[in-house]
Amino acid sequence: MSRSREVDRVETIGRRAEEQQIKVYSKYPQIKAHFTHYSRNLRGQFRQTLGLYKNDDWRVHYRIFLYGTGDDVHSGPDILTSAEVNAGNRFAIKISVKIHDRFEEQSYRLALIKMLLVEQMLEAWMENPNELTNLELKAPDWMIHGFDHNLRHKELGRPSYYYSGFLKSGKLMKVDEIMEPGKARGLNPLSLEVFRASSAVLVGALCDQKDGGESIRGMLQDIAVEPDYDPKSLIRKHFPGFRETGEGIDKWWSLQLATMAQQQSFEYFSPEHTEEMLVEALKVEFPAIEIPSARARKTNPSFMDRLKGKVSDSIAGKNESKPAFSGSISQYRQFLDRGDKANQMIRHRQASLKALNIKAFPLYRNVIGRYTNVCEKLLQRDFAGVDKELADLESLRKGIQSSLEKSRDYLNYYEATRSPKRSDAFDSYLKFKESIKNKPLPPRTDPIATFMDSVESQRTFAR
Repeated sequence: MSRSREVDRVETIGRRAEEQQIKVYSKYPQIKAHFTHYSRNLRGQFRQTLGLYKNDDWRVHYRIFLYGTGDDVHSGPDILTSAEVNAGNRFAIKISVKIHDRFEEQSYRLALIKMLLVEQMLEAWMENPNELTNLELKAPDWMIHGFDHNLRHKELGRPSYYYSGFLKSGKLMKVDEIMEPGKARGLNPLSLEVFRASSAVLVGALCDQKDGGESIRGMLQDIAVEPDYDPKSLIRKHFPGFRETGEGIDKWWSLQLATMAQQQSFEYFSPEHTEEMLVEALKVEFPAIEIPSARARKTNPSFMDRLKGKVSDSIAGKNESKPAFSGSISQYRQFLDRGDKANQMIRHRQASLKALNIKAFPLYRNVIGRYTNVCEKLLQRDFAGVDKELADLESLRKGIQSSLEKSRDYLNYYEATRSPKRSDAFDSYLKFKESIKNKPLPPRTDPIATFMDSVESQRTFAR
């Protein structure tokens, strides 16, 4: 059998096994297809994080039941999860989802990650499912939120800006706080986000250890057997790198935070950092120098001319001084008379601008390109339109900064003022419309209507 056919066969087997493991039930094909793809994709990402790559390596059934549509009114709990032993003496995970008009993806995502962790916890009884008497297995909050946040971080390409802000502020929770049982419950939105980010750093530190995925699976099995566990002791048991005195876990956690906050090669700078780097790229500096005067250079007397007194010492020794200069490319008229030194400086600034353009904030790309063209014109001593171009670029930079500031203000205003619940204005309109529709018409009092009413009351209709 050729290699391509073997690969196709393995992929087909894996896909069929996955279809048997995760089954989604719904009366609506479109909703069913969406949840099926979402669930299998999330499970695949989760397993890769733990170092599990075989699609057909599974021993737990997933049954996901979907009720309703997005037009239904919210009522009761969104999601119910449970683990059970089915008729075939195999573990099954059941997730019941009530879809409604306020249904959020995050609630289902967290429920699914919770059950993915429970699946690993069930490994402790996989050979003898009936020995598990307590099916109410609970994965730690820090693992549920940590894996969720960590997977989202990877989906976005591991951007550093999010964690670099936490690193600078020092607002993240420490390991002892993260591992407190039920820590996520009752937190306000801001504290919950800090908890999620802190948990993601810890999960990342564990996964990046040698055989990290296998060690996490071992931890989960121990948690299933012994719910009243000591978190740090359990980590030291399964992670040799943490078996040291003092703040071993905290040290690895801090190193992981620094790694996640480090800018990736593909990331572009923030607007503020781009502006700072642009100012630096346009900076021009020259030290003070002494150069021979024009007359002395032209005369260039020989040694014999000096001995014969044909050139006065005052003229021969007279030099021109150039003071130190620190400014910007826009002040080119003040340093172009330095000849080759000026050209070298302009070429250096041009190279800095090209390097900055690779990682600059997108709105600045055109600005930096135009500054590069200005440098080229200065090298050629072509000053036509240079002053106007520099003035336009300065105005454009201010416009970009103003637009970004207004955008931030608007987003902050929207976040601060948006209603946490529906206004019910449309529902009120519908109720008003129905009340008018069902209300009888008011009696008419014009002469014709009065006459017709009197005639109708006197006439006897056949039954």
